[in-house]
Amino acid sequence: MSPFAQAEAKTPVQAPCPFFGECGGCRLQDHSYIDQLETKKQTLSRLLRVEDIQMFASEEYAYRNRVDMVFHPGGLGFRRRGSWDKIVDITHCLIAEPRINEVISELRSAFPRPDAFDVRHHSGTLRYAVIRVTRTSCSLTFILNPDSSGREAVERLLRDFAAQCSADHVLMGYVSATTDMSTTEDYVVLRGQATLTESFLGNSLEYHSQGFFQVNHKVSELMVAYVRDLLAQDAEVLRTEAELLDLYGGVGSFGVSLAPLFSRVTVMENYAGSIESARRNLDAGGFVESRAVVDDAAEADRLEYLRPLFVVSDPPRSGMHPAAIRRLTEMVPRKIVYVSCNPEALAEELPQFRNYRVTRVALFDMFPQTPHFEAVVELEPTTPAAPGKVPFIDMPHTAQRASRSGDAAHTQTQVMRLTTNPGLEEVVAAEALERLPSARITARPGGLQAQVLLEYKLDTALPSEPQSAEELIEGLKALASVHSVMSHLEHFTVGRDSETPARIAERLSELEVPGLSDAESFRVTTERTGKQEFRSELVQRAVGAMLVKRYDKPVKLDEPGLELRVDVLERHCLVGVDHGPAAPAHRQARVFQPRITLNPVVAYAMLRKAGLLQDSLADLSVLDPFVGSGTILIEAGAHLQNARLHGLEIDPTTAAGALTNIEAAGLSDRTTVERADARLLSRRVEANSVDCIVTNPPFGVRMGKNTEFGAFYRDLLQEFSVVLKAQAVVAMLVGKRRYHFLESIQARSDFELCGSTLIETAGVFPELFVLRYSP
Repeated sequence: MSPFAQAEAKTPVQAPCPFFGECGGCRLQDHSYIDQLETKKQTLSRLLRVEDIQMFASEEYAYRNRVDMVFHPGGLGFRRRGSWDKIVDITHCLIAEPRINEVISELRSAFPRPDAFDVRHHSGTLRYAVIRVTRTSCSLTFILNPDSSGREAVERLLRDFAAQCSADHVLMGYVSATTDMSTTEDYVVLRGQATLTESFLGNSLEYHSQGFFQVNHKVSELMVAYVRDLLAQDAEVLRTEAELLDLYGGVGSFGVSLAPLFSRVTVMENYAGSIESARRNLDAGGFVESRAVVDDAAEADRLEYLRPLFVVSDPPRSGMHPAAIRRLTEMVPRKIVYVSCNPEALAEELPQFRNYRVTRVALFDMFPQTPHFEAVVELEPTTPAAPGKVPFIDMPHTAQRASRSGDAAHTQTQVMRLTTNPGLEEVVAAEALERLPSARITARPGGLQAQVLLEYKLDTALPSEPQSAEELIEGLKALASVHSVMSHLEHFTVGRDSETPARIAERLSELEVPGLSDAESFRVTTERTGKQEFRSELVQRAVGAMLVKRYDKPVKLDEPGLELRVDVLERHCLVGVDHGPAAPAHRQARVFQPRITLNPVVAYAMLRKAGLLQDSLADLSVLDPFVGSGTILIEAGAHLQNARLHGLEIDPTTAAGALTNIEAAGLSDRTTVERADARLLSRRVEANSVDCIVTNPPFGVRMGKNTEFGAFYRDLLQEFSVVLKAQAVVAMLVGKRRYHFLESIQARSDFELCGSTLIETAGVFPELFVLRYSP
């Protein structure tokens, strides 16, 4: 819900537009402009949890350089507020530039009773009149229904109108009756040309009349100039061979304007029409070394870039896909500037920029008199990125030493690869260092999520640490934060084409695989992420065939003597001997296993992030009000020997299943689970009795499509406040509606946000929030 809908204007004003209230366009004309700006700033501050926000604005009215007029039987206008099929007849628009209103008058005179398209019956001909203006010219595009019986008559009228109207460029385009769009690639030029040219920060920018260009010219220039100033602050770095990647770059508004700062600019956009203009705009500016590429942002890592790399990302309202964010951060840019017209999507996505922190935030009021605006966020690495490409990692490892000594088990330096959930790499590092204080640990080597490298020297191990490779492996497999344990052999970058499996096999043909000479059989397994032109099976076959020929050992898919992992993660290939999954003693197979259940590794991380594992003998009361199959309580019971465990579950079958799992884990004597609604928690649990709430409420489909998440989280925190002791801790996973949860926290003074961590689990990205209750 828009914040403007939640309260009356602080300083009410008389709306100047006679169509205000009916027209679905401007909604804030009865708010003073100062009120509008302040409310927008408060909205962005709440969503991003920042206070220091720079604001930029220009004209309150007469700023739009584009309007999409809708034809109706009595003329043309805009859609009625809250309606998709009713049109408000409009004589002029106060937020449009004056030249646009001149063309509107011409259209009303020429088409007093047009053959208008009926959206309900898909009949009629004229759909839209799209008017766009630059500082020096005007373009008018008529959108027609190609299946209309009156099409030919309307086309004759439009040709006559084009010959005498004031618009410099007139187009006639066609869009299917079943598609509601005001732009098209199926068009005819009646007058002038299909492209427009605008002067933009001293550059001449061409853009297509059917493509995207910002609707507020003055504020757009302010925004690009602001970004240019942000990047220019790295003047010392930019004097080196630096490159700018302009993602979702359109016609190159950012790329061309920022090109003088860089050795090369790459503009990337998936609409070919805009990229054609971008190429011409770069050439016109003399930036002949720069590139304009038609591709999806998620494929940006296909190209090679100069270093250091800077990125400007200006996605559509839908935002960036998680895969695009993941691959972008793995490229380790020196700086990322994210430009967003959807602050709620921006707030959802920022936690996915792992290893980056927000350093500046600015608000640009691109759309006065409406609730919308543009936000610009500067992101910098939490640790400075080294120059150069993603490094080839050639750590000291068992294979190198074994090839000389002939016995990997007696190699003094062991390098192990541990896998976990993306976002939990630091949890693995912390748990491993508790067990192995002398180890050297690298979380996310080469920027790879879910991977941790551990280097351990047997000859300098402490007396309390493992003294052999076998003891080390068994100790690592007992870690609760780890999925699998491997002896790390190789890490190198690879391509995505169909020849890659063969090249991997050739690369590994000289590798000594520890233990394979003595094994009776082996198999090759592959985990693969990203878009490649090959399947995992092709990697397994190519490497397996090479090893059969070299070692004369058979492949055995079931219970092999040795398992070699050859993982292809985006553009990285990691090779190691797999020692099997981590298997802490308490994690036996669940008796009751529902379709959707929390991963125990994530449950352990929740306990650790909440600070509960500092004292395993502490006498604590731990509550999970959404107990599900009991995973959180079982993990708590395994690591907190004296904890009293209590769970609630509204579904009777699931509650019974949780009790079955808890009994199988040997925790029945200190665990209770009852069927109850967490929203009525205070009726079931004694007030001021709980030391910690650790929970994973359902989110998304399981909550029901009509759930109002804001009210749900407000009610939940209120129930928590009744049963928690003072200074108690809450660790809670929150799904896509996390901004509602943040609003609920901010509305109270008794819950302090201690930290949050974005986690990937089962293909979704919930955020783990840790709160402290301080009444």
